[in-house]
Amino acid sequence: MCKHCNVEQARLFTDMFFNAARIVAGDTYGFARDQYGHRIYQQSYEGRAWFKREWDKHQFHPAVHASFDIYRPDDWHQLLLEWPHKSVTDPNRVAYTENERKGEADRQTVTTLGKYLRRHFQAMPDHELRDIVARHTYSGGIEIVDDLPNMVEAVMNGPSSCMTRHFNTRCADGEKRHPYAVYDPSLGWSMAVRVQDGKILGRCLVYTDPDSGYKCFVRSYKRSPDQRSHSGVDEAIEAYLKNLGIEKRGGWPEDAKLSYYKLSGNGNEFLAPYIDGDERQVDIYNDQYLTISANGEYCCDNTDGRCGAPLCNCEDCGASIYDEDDQYCVGRGEDTTVCPRCFDEYTYVYGRRGYQYYVHQNYIVEADGEYYDEDYLDDNSIVELEDGGYTHSDNATFIESADAWYPSDSDEICYAADTEQYELKEDCWLCAESGDWYTDAVDHVEVDGETYHPDNAPANEPNE
Repeated sequence: MCKHCNVEQARLFTDMFFNAARIVAGDTYGFARDQYGHRIYQQSYEGRAWFKREWDKHQFHPAVHASFDIYRPDDWHQLLLEWPHKSVTDPNRVAYTENERKGEADRQTVTTLGKYLRRHFQAMPDHELRDIVARHTYSGGIEIVDDLPNMVEAVMNGPSSCMTRHFNTRCADGEKRHPYAVYDPSLGWSMAVRVQDGKILGRCLVYTDPDSGYKCFVRSYKRSPDQRSHSGVDEAIEAYLKNLGIEKRGGWPEDAKLSYYKLSGNGNEFLAPYIDGDERQVDIYNDQYLTISANGEYCCDNTDGRCGAPLCNCEDCGASIYDEDDQYCVGRGEDTTVCPRCFDEYTYVYGRRGYQYYVHQNYIVEADGEYYDEDYLDDNSIVELEDGGYTHSDNATFIESADAWYPSDSDEICYAADTEQYELKEDCWLCAESGDWYTDAVDHVEVDGETYHPDNAPANEPNE
């Protein structure tokens, strides 16, 4: 059943949800009469002590709250008892109480916001989930700049792309220009830029039709921790733009204009960036402008800032490759040729039989600071941990009762003396005398609040 909510349904559900939370927390009061018949105001339900602790201590996670505006959770009772909130150690992650036992033990589980939302809102489309995550996790201020120097600076000093390098492309008028000079603000171009502490974290080109005022964008770029790797989508900027009513498209609108700069001493060549999106074809209009056209005579898919005759085409995106230095061989057999822009999407990994080669980032996993081909993890003794991470099997312990791997230094596991193997601590108890762990299958004795193995329990002193 679809659990999408309209505005009124969302309001009613939200009110009901938080009223229920107040009841579970014991924050409910009513009038009663005392032994003298006087009306008094008293607590009507005691609630759960551990839940009240979380309810008093932490604000309900705003991203989960925002999700109520569009979708109903799959099991709102379970979601309520988990009382998700921002992790105190990492505000970009979510902490929650997994079950009653962990609530009483004051033990919370921490995970990513996206993973948590997906578990409770399975019907929510990926793009809506990404937008909510972006609005509640990413840092930095966003502004839209409409002057060319600042736009070029955001390209040069921001997230990495094929246009992030110094170009010495001399135009016919003698000026040297960056290819982004064609995105003249007077023709409707601007750029959304996300900045924190002076560092450009993300950028996204925006087009505004000068006649109709229609606004759109095609591609955003987010700074990667490793500037040598490919710049991914900046979810924060895209959520910001969509909130302003700016549409995301697969390509720029037909007839959108760009500045035309003929190159010096190069025949009919002209200045041209790699145009993002599906529409890279352009026509030259009266030697004054370039215009986006689905059937345009020229294709702006070169990374050297000019249009020309290609040597070959990229096997991933079909872009023209003009220079032998821009040809990269990737794949397990190193038999696929890609352009520099697509090569940014590949990572050097350990793969079949421990050999190394380049694989697309969609098919890799990271373990202990190294990258591996996901199809050949066994060849490299890489295992998936219970929390979704990966590590070498030498650094992990398999817990049979949980049918999962845990880091060998995890504080969630212990060596049980009775099974002579590692177990989850939550399924075991610790002998105060010997320091040995035992599973719950072994009986224990409690003396003065301490837990002992029956063989190690101290004798009770006689009362004087």
